Order: sequence, then C-alpha cells, then structure tokens
Amino acid sequence: MAILQRPLFREISDVVYGKHAAISIYRAMMFNKPIGTGLSLPWHQDGGDWWSLDRDPLFFVWIAIDPATTENGCVQVIPGSHKSGILSQRGHTLTNEQVEEYCADEKIVNLECSPGEAYLCHNFLIHKSGDNKSSVSRRGISFNFTDARTKVLDPKPELSGPVGEPGQSFPVIFPSPFE
Repeated sequence: MAILQRPLFREISDVVYGKHAAISIYRAMMFNKPIGTGLSLPWHQDGGDWWSLDRDPLFFVWIAIDPATTENGCVQVIPGSHKSGILSQRGHTLTNEQVEEYCADEKIVNLECSPGEAYLCHNFLIHKSGDNKSSVSRRGISFNFTDARTKVLDPKPELSGPVGEPGQSFPVIFPSPFE
C-alpha cells in the first residue's frame, strides 16, 4: 500500500482530479510475460462501458519489475491519442478501421524502461503490447487512480467486463483534505 500512497501520486491526482477530491485505486494488476511467450494485447483504451463505471478513471502508472523492451513485449502507445477521447461507447479494443486511422507505424512509440522505472499514461491513450520473443521475462505492476466517488454501474452494461459488483466503490488511498 505504501507505494500507492507516495506523495507524487497525490500530486498527480491533484492535477488530474482536483485538490478537493478523495482518490481511490480502481485496479492494481501484475503483468507477467514469461520468457518466449506472454499474451499479446491488441490496440485498446482503458475506459468506456467495458469497465462498467459511472465515471472513467483518467490515469494509470505502470512500474517495471524486469526490463521492458521491444523484444519482450513492452507497451506501445500512440502519443496524443487520448485527446480524441474514447473512440467507442464500449471502449476497450479498437476496430480494424480505428487501428488503420489512428495507429500508423510511424506514430508508434515503444515504452521501454528499466526495473524500477515507471510511466504515467492517460487511460484513453491508445496502447497495446506484443508477445515476449526474448529470453527475459517482462513483469510490471499497474495502478489505476480514480475519483473516490466512482462506483460500478447498476445495472452493469450488457457488454461490460467482469470487474466489480453493481454499486461497488473502491479503496480510498488519499482522503479529501476536506474530510
């Protein structure tokens, strides 16, 4: 829990959500791409009905445990793509037509980083990751920060993902300074 409560993350949350807002962690995940394998994730955005929330989380932090390289499936992004907002109501994976429109090879940036390094991304940033074709594991941890008023929709949208029960809220890591 201490890593989540670093003052830097409160400062970022203040800029994104406002100094008045209590902040929760919507999702904390371990990503593991074992040597020579690992799941490839298609181009997607983190938001929309797939997440089943009454408001979208706006940023995540990804911290490398192992080196993250192009060869072992580091995250790839389309810089500035978050400015277009969510590309579909469902959110999540892009259509083939959207990939053609937004994800030209010359726009792709590989987010390579060393163990202990981190990057910060807007949830609407178009991103993906490839297979691990190397002899080095690629592990990392990711945290999604959200306004603490965020709740799982009730009822959940028909095409939503598996996270949360209707009406559920999430653990507060930074209380509002007014509470």
